Amino acid sequence: MSNSNLDDLMKKISEKLNIDKNSLDKNKNQKELNNILNKANPSDIEKAKKIISDKTALSKVLSTPKAKELLKKFLGGK
Repeated sequence: MSNSNLDDLMKKISEKLNIDKNSLDKNKNQKELNNILNKANPSDIEKAKKIISDKTALSKVLSTPKAKELLKKFLGGK
């Protein structure tokens, strides 16, 4: 995934979560996300993009306990 695509994805995530994108540790998070995305199946990445672009689906996914736990870890415990 290119840095431009990653920036777009991070921007969408920050908007959906109502988190200031600039407050994220961009370099650390981009490296971690790049590592994950480089190992991911392309069809799984497409599914994730569809979920992120659908506000209802994203809200449903992010409301699960596991998602909340992962986001907390990803955002540095905030």
